[in-house]
Amino acid sequence: MSMTRKILILGYGHLGGAFSCLYGSDYEIRGVRRSIGTPTADEQLPLVAVGKPGLIQMPIQSEALIPHIVWADVILFCAAPGRRDPVQYRETYLDNITFLFNLIDKHPTMLDRFIFISSTGVYPRGMGGIWHEDDPIPIETPLQKILLDTEQAVIASGLPYVILRSGGIYGEERGYLHRVIQQGKIMQSEMSEQWVTSIHQDDLCGIIHQVVHQGIVETIFNAVDHTHLTKRQWAEDISQEMGLPIIADGPSQPMQSRQVSNDRLKAKIGYNFRYPTVLTFLKKKRAEYFSI
Repeated sequence: MSMTRKILILGYGHLGGAFSCLYGSDYEIRGVRRSIGTPTADEQLPLVAVGKPGLIQMPIQSEALIPHIVWADVILFCAAPGRRDPVQYRETYLDNITFLFNLIDKHPTMLDRFIFISSTGVYPRGMGGIWHEDDPIPIETPLQKILLDTEQAVIASGLPYVILRSGGIYGEERGYLHRVIQQGKIMQSEMSEQWVTSIHQDDLCGIIHQVVHQGIVETIFNAVDHTHLTKRQWAEDISQEMGLPIIADGPSQPMQSRQVSNDRLKAKIGYNFRYPTVLTFLKKKRAEYFSI
């Protein structure tokens, strides 16, 4: 009898694809996404064939999800909204999670971990400071409230949970860094004094793997790297490392800001980052960029 852990990834996209590439040999993986287009390089699961689970096309709010939930040891919920508006946030997070927990309540499962990819967007920007997982969180925006309500639903579900409040995810084919390298320039209007909270997608995958491997439950982690830069400083580093010009298209808008601590992540998981800071990744990209 196989003892390989079975992970069901709901909202399978860039993050699910990266996790499959890095750790696919360690687990049996099924990925669920609403639509399947042309596969990208980081989405390595095959389409579902008879007797061969892989990438499954269905909405999360479907009774057809039941056999996959019953099959899984671990559910990784990493669906992401297409837009930053309350309707999309509620549909993607709270509505999907509520439907999913109703299914789980009605069907016996073998789940020993429910991992929810939340966001550092739960923390208010208007109060400044450095935020930790157990700090009381005042509500400033509807999006923030939806995220917090979803986290509370996960905690109240009775399932062994881990919540990862992810910083801005970047990687080979995603995020602000990828965009500016692709466009070959940096816009001065984007260089604000707002603090960056970031994490490379490979490091977020590594944290997920360690959470499963170490048997961690009932914990919230800020999944952010060691970067302590403002957007202005970040853009200046990108410009210097990649030789990209800064285009004077007007001053940036003043923005409220705050920092997010990863002290709990370092203390409890002891995770060693592949890319401790954005600059670490930039130096790697620079070496690749100028070797072409």
